[in-house]
Amino acid sequence: PMEHIQVVEALLFSAQGPLPFHKIHSILHKELGLEKKETLALIEKLKESYADRAFDIEEVAFGYQLKTRSKFFPYIHQLIKKKPQEKLSLAAQE
Repeated sequence: PMEHIQVVEALLFSAQGPLPFHKIHSILHKELGLEKKETLALIEKLKESYADRAFDIEEVAFGYQLKTRSKFFPYIHQLIKKKPQEKLSLAAQE
């Protein structure tokens, strides 16, 4: 069901870093009674649903994480780049 896919999406969105499959599955098994193959199928369905989106689910060494597609990096860079610090005059520093 769509709600199960949304649970996976909420977990990935809320995670502070890569979320291991065993953690995702543990939660889905405990709360929804899902088997491993069902958990994996939900992750794959969610991944497919992001085909035309700005982000995707990436499988990394430590689990799964949401990731912005690389073609959007120039825009993201503009958002997060640090502003050059203005140098204070000697009078302002004192």
